[in-house]
Amino acid sequence: METSDGGDVRDQWDQLLRVLSAQPRRQIIVSLLDAPADQRLPLPAAALTSHSAEDSERLVIELQHSHLPVLARAGYIRWEQEPLSVQRGPRFSEPAAVMGLLQGSADRLPDTLAREGLVESYESE
Repeated sequence: METSDGGDVRDQWDQLLRVLSAQPRRQIIVSLLDAPADQRLPLPAAALTSHSAEDSERLVIELQHSHLPVLARAGYIRWEQEPLSVQRGPRFSEPAAVMGLLQGSADRLPDTLAREGLVESYESE
Protein backbone atom coordinates (compact mmCIF):
# COMPACT_ATOMS: atom_id res chain seq x y z
CA MET A 1 0.00 0.00 0.00
CA GLU A 2 1.30 3.45 -0.90
CA THR A 3 1.01 6.76 0.90
CA SER A 4 -0.23 9.93 -0.80
CA ASP A 5 3.39 10.90 -1.58
CA GLY A 6 4.14 7.55 -3.26
CA GLY A 7 5.95 5.98 -0.29
CA ASP A 8 5.21 2.61 1.24
CA VAL A 9 2.98 2.67 4.35
CA ARG A 10 5.09 -0.10 5.93
CA ASP A 11 8.21 2.02 5.48
CA GLN A 12 6.44 4.96 7.17
CA TRP A 13 5.53 2.76 10.15
CA ASP A 14 9.06 1.36 10.36
CA GLN A 15 10.51 4.87 10.32
CA LEU A 16 8.05 6.13 12.93
CA LEU A 17 8.73 3.26 15.31
CA ARG A 18 12.52 3.63 14.88
CA VAL A 19 12.28 7.35 15.62
CA LEU A 20 10.11 6.74 18.70
CA SER A 21 12.48 4.07 20.01
CA ALA A 22 14.51 6.63 21.99
CA GLN A 23 13.03 8.16 25.14
CA PRO A 24 14.30 11.74 24.51
CA ARG A 25 12.60 11.73 21.09
CA ARG A 26 9.33 10.48 22.60
CA GLN A 27 9.60 13.15 25.28
CA ILE A 28 10.08 15.91 22.67
CA ILE A 29 7.01 14.73 20.73
CA VAL A 30 4.85 14.68 23.87
CA SER A 31 6.16 18.06 25.00
CA LEU A 32 5.18 19.51 21.62
CA LEU A 33 1.84 17.71 21.77
CA ASP A 34 1.12 19.34 25.14
CA ALA A 35 2.03 22.84 23.82
CA PRO A 36 0.14 25.15 21.44
CA ALA A 37 0.72 24.17 17.79
CA ASP A 38 2.85 27.19 16.89
CA GLN A 39 4.92 27.30 20.09
CA ARG A 40 8.69 26.83 20.04
CA LEU A 41 9.94 24.95 23.11
CA PRO A 42 13.34 25.43 24.76
CA LEU A 43 15.79 22.56 24.81
CA PRO A 44 16.94 20.60 26.68
CA ALA A 45 13.88 21.33 28.90
CA ALA A 46 11.40 19.81 26.43
CA ALA A 47 13.42 16.58 26.32
CA LEU A 48 14.15 16.26 30.03
CA THR A 49 12.54 13.82 32.39
CA SER A 50 13.08 13.47 36.11
CA HIS A 51 15.51 10.64 35.27
CA SER A 52 17.58 12.61 32.74
CA ALA A 53 17.68 15.92 34.65
CA GLU A 54 21.00 15.13 36.33
CA ASP A 55 22.97 15.11 33.07
CA SER A 56 21.52 17.89 30.94
CA GLU A 57 24.90 18.77 29.38
CA ARG A 58 25.24 15.28 27.95
CA LEU A 59 21.62 15.37 26.78
CA VAL A 60 22.26 18.61 24.85
CA ILE A 61 25.11 16.93 22.97
CA GLU A 62 22.97 13.86 22.24
CA LEU A 63 20.10 16.08 21.09
CA GLN A 64 22.24 18.07 18.67
CA HIS A 65 24.15 15.13 17.22
CA SER A 66 21.54 12.39 17.25
CA HIS A 67 17.96 12.94 18.37
CA LEU A 68 17.11 16.27 16.71
CA PRO A 69 18.55 15.34 13.29
CA VAL A 70 16.60 12.04 13.34
CA LEU A 71 13.33 13.81 14.20
CA ALA A 72 13.96 16.58 11.64
CA ARG A 73 14.84 14.20 8.78
CA ALA A 74 11.52 12.45 9.34
CA GLY A 75 9.74 15.82 9.16
CA TYR A 76 8.40 15.50 12.70
CA ILE A 77 10.12 18.62 14.09
CA ARG A 78 12.02 21.75 13.17
CA TRP A 79 14.83 22.89 15.43
CA GLU A 80 17.14 25.84 15.91
CA GLN A 81 20.66 25.99 17.34
CA GLU A 82 20.47 29.49 18.84
CA PRO A 83 18.71 29.39 21.14
CA LEU A 84 18.40 25.62 21.15
CA SER A 85 14.69 25.03 20.59
CA VAL A 86 12.17 22.81 18.82
CA GLN A 87 8.76 23.16 17.19
CA ARG A 88 6.34 20.95 15.27
CA GLY A 89 7.38 19.89 11.77
CA PRO A 90 5.22 19.25 8.68
CA ARG A 91 4.69 15.55 9.55
CA PHE A 92 4.24 16.06 13.30
CA SER A 93 0.75 14.56 13.18
CA GLU A 94 2.19 11.06 12.66
CA PRO A 95 4.15 10.69 15.92
CA ALA A 96 1.60 12.87 17.73
CA ALA A 97 -1.20 10.44 16.88
CA VAL A 98 0.77 7.42 18.09
CA MET A 99 1.98 9.07 21.29
CA GLY A 100 -1.54 10.39 21.96
CA LEU A 101 -2.94 6.88 21.65
CA LEU A 102 -0.27 5.48 23.95
CA GLN A 103 -0.84 8.20 26.55
CA GLY A 104 -4.59 7.65 26.40
CA SER A 105 -4.13 3.94 26.97
CA ALA A 106 -1.42 4.19 29.62
CA ASP A 107 -3.66 2.70 32.31
CA ARG A 108 -4.03 -0.44 30.17
CA LEU A 109 -0.29 -1.00 29.74
CA PRO A 110 1.25 -3.91 31.64
CA ASP A 111 3.34 -3.03 34.67
CA THR A 112 6.47 -3.95 32.73
CA LEU A 113 5.69 -1.01 30.41
CA ALA A 114 4.77 1.52 33.08
CA ARG A 115 3.77 4.99 31.89
CA GLU A 116 6.84 6.58 33.52
CA GLY A 117 9.03 4.79 31.00
CA LEU A 118 7.01 6.17 28.10
CA VAL A 119 7.01 9.94 28.68
CA GLU A 120 6.42 12.64 31.26
CA SER A 121 4.26 15.73 30.84
CA TYR A 122 6.06 18.86 29.70
CA GLU A 123 6.08 21.66 32.23
CA SER A 124 7.67 24.93 31.13
CA GLU A 125 9.69 26.73 33.73
